[in-house]
Amino acid sequence: VEHLEKCQAMMVSLGDQQGQANALGNLGLAYDAVGDFDRALYSFQEALKIFTETGNLYGQENALGQIGSVLIKKGVYRDARVYIERQLSVSNQLGDQFGESMALDNLAIANIRLGELAKAQEYFEKSIAKDHELGFRKSEANGLGNLGNLLMRLGKFDESLAAYEKQNLIGQELNSKVIQRDSFTNFGSYYLARNDY
Repeated sequence: VEHLEKCQAMMVSLGDQQGQANALGNLGLAYDAVGDFDRALYSFQEALKIFTETGNLYGQENALGQIGSVLIKKGVYRDARVYIERQLSVSNQLGDQFGESMALDNLAIANIRLGELAKAQEYFEKSIAKDHELGFRKSEANGLGNLGNLLMRLGKFDESLAAYEKQNLIGQELNSKVIQRDSFTNFGSYYLARNDY
């Protein structure tokens, strides 16, 4: 953090706005990593101001997503949703399909926290479809697990089991022990919820 603060100060003294915004973004990541969410949020917001002033859409996309993520961690879900919706808009404008997928996942999480489960389901399904289309198999598997968990909360047990089965198949295809482990954990939760021991 100390070195990033010095770097950011140097960029200010040089008048390098892009360098300053990048340093602020990195500083935000460092504060986020150590759990100082207020300082992380401030750093990302300051970076966003500069990226907006200079017309750097890629910087805006990243900063908006980071702000949304920090706000979720802080429990400020409505504000998080606003920033993530803005991120999604910029991702669409840039044609950044990976950014779009990440924004959809984060919108699903924000909506779960707000109790808007039908919206969350819609966002997870869009994200999974996008990941499948792009061949992002690990992200698709993660999304299927999240969707299955949400469907269980909604009492849609057959649909949740189908999502977990798809997650497990991807784990097998990729020979990913992590994805397979996650799917087996999800299977266990499913059968416990169904009182099927």
